[in-house]
Amino acid sequence: MTQDFIKELGYLGFTMRIKRLSDALIHSGRKLYQDLNLEIEPNWFSVFKILEKHEAMSVTEIADRIGLSHPSVISIINNMTKKEFLTAQKDAKDSRKKVLMLTEKAKQELPTYNAIWASGDLAMQ
Repeated sequence: MTQDFIKELGYLGFTMRIKRLSDALIHSGRKLYQDLNLEIEPNWFSVFKILEKHEAMSVTEIADRIGLSHPSVISIINNMTKKEFLTAQKDAKDSRKKVLMLTEKAKQELPTYNAIWASGDLAMQ
């Protein structure tokens, strides 16, 4: 069996261990969604939830509120848009800014997703 080099790093390998844990959780979430025949990704959860609550927000507002980098949020939004879960409009006050909203498809699927997320919340508790 190959020895785990990250263990050799001791405390200095801590961030890599957190990254491994994050990757494993995302992989498990992706597998769960695939098993349930859902076309969503685990990292879309926060965007779904914040737009469910606030209805319309800019990329910058979303990034600030969920604590992810602007490029990370752009990547999530692009993928959600390709799957027709998000739509964008120009901001009425600032035409340079896009405002994002959940599509009708997303709103129809949210009760199913919310039930799954609620189950996950109970499991974590």
